[in-house]
Amino acid sequence: MMLKNHIPQGAIRQMRSACRNCDPKRFCFWVVFISLAGSLAGQQTKAHTIWELQSRLDQIEAKAHRLSGKPYVEPVRPLPPEPSSPSSETVPSGKELTLAPAPSSPSSETFSSDKELALAPAHPILLEPAPPVATPEPPAAPRKKESHHGFRIAPRASTLGAGLEMAKGFSPRFGTRLGFNYFGYDYSAEASGIDYNVDLGLRSVALLADLHPFKGMFRISGGVVLNGNRLKMLADLDPSAPEDINGVSYALDSVKGTLKFNNLAPYLGLGWDTTFGEEDHWGLTFDVGVIYSGSPKLSLSAQGPATSINTFASDFERERDDLEDDLAGFRLWPVVSAGFVYQF
Repeated sequence: MMLKNHIPQGAIRQMRSACRNCDPKRFCFWVVFISLAGSLAGQQTKAHTIWELQSRLDQIEAKAHRLSGKPYVEPVRPLPPEPSSPSSETVPSGKELTLAPAPSSPSSETFSSDKELALAPAHPILLEPAPPVATPEPPAAPRKKESHHGFRIAPRASTLGAGLEMAKGFSPRFGTRLGFNYFGYDYSAEASGIDYNVDLGLRSVALLADLHPFKGMFRISGGVVLNGNRLKMLADLDPSAPEDINGVSYALDSVKGTLKFNNLAPYLGLGWDTTFGEEDHWGLTFDVGVIYSGSPKLSLSAQGPATSINTFASDFERERDDLEDDLAGFRLWPVVSAGFVYQF
């Protein structure tokens, strides 16, 4: 019944016609064809090795020869390999012929059966971890330059005269200075109606402390000044032309005077030094400030025929007081100073 279902009806009719006509050749041809078709159709659901198919073809060929009455000699063929041999090949039938799935990536590989699990190695493969990649360290932030505190000398000119100053910094905010000043100047001036030749002598030594609030060139300075400034006056007079002293005329030959200041005078000022805290060798310095010299003391003396008059002494003392008041503006001595700095 299975064979009938798989053999074409036209082939069956041809076979019946051949049997009736009793044509041996045609009969043998259809017998072989029907046998092949039935064998192949009945085995569509089984997989056979190539050796099994070759054996079936030999059997069919032997039957065809027996039916046709011809002698048949069985061909000599090599023995088939062992069934368990890995070289055996199977030919899937038409129903089992399917496309193999594409191999998946190792990360997504799964095992669906015990047979596939058996392919896994008996011992797990230990993968050594990759050595850590050394990440480069970020570059270190540039280190801030430390403040430089070198020894400095500064030739300078100021209202205290020409001077030389030595300075040394001890921290980014503090330093000290020691300066020497000297100057001499002669000029003519009139005081209380008398013309004087004035000799101004400036001599001072300053010891100062500098505060740098912003750790830079700007400074606030304070200290003390050893004040040796003097003002000498000399008036050469003609006795034939009396001078008016406190409203009285006196015949005098000369009048001398000396103006002195406090020996120690405080100083306060502001300044700039471009080399402070830096490594530069050359720079500029500038200062403005004031020295408080105190009320000046004037000593005054006179020579001439009128000095023997009894009223002269009292009148002359009043003249001295008036002159001292005129010179009272010297109690505050302004300081303006500028110069070059060399730093070692």
